[in-house]
Amino acid sequence: MSRLNARSGGKTPGELLVESLWFFGHCLIALVVYVAMIGVIYIFQPQPSYQLLLIGTLLAFLLPGITGFIIQRVRTDRIARHIWVFGLVYFCAIAVYVLDLPTGPGLCDHCGAWEKIVRTLFTFDSGLMESNGDLLGTWPALAWLGYAIGARRSNKMD
Repeated sequence: MSRLNARSGGKTPGELLVESLWFFGHCLIALVVYVAMIGVIYIFQPQPSYQLLLIGTLLAFLLPGITGFIIQRVRTDRIARHIWVFGLVYFCAIAVYVLDLPTGPGLCDHCGAWEKIVRTLFTFDSGLMESNGDLLGTWPALAWLGYAIGARRSNKMD
């Protein structure tokens, strides 16, 4: 029993369950804010441009960050600042998926692994993932990172 307490920081299984549920709850909140942002952008249907890519990237980071800041002020929870890990794991999983995508003429035919990931996840009109690499891969991970930083910046639990 003492080994279990040493690994869990002296917390009971019930406390660990509550922490894990809050971890995924915070991940879900950040994702809902991100999806709402994409919904608003979809309503206006702007023409794809590099300015839109920059604005979308900034909003994908800032809006969940502001939400994380506000939620941390309302409900103090140390676990909220650790959801960046979920974003990192998600981004890595998407990168592995991108590496397995088929290529051909006009679709990064002779790209190396790094170039394939960069072109798919960080540019418009790469052809891979139907040119939605930023929307499905980069921005959600950035939303979780922004939420975690916003929760950390609230300075309510230092």
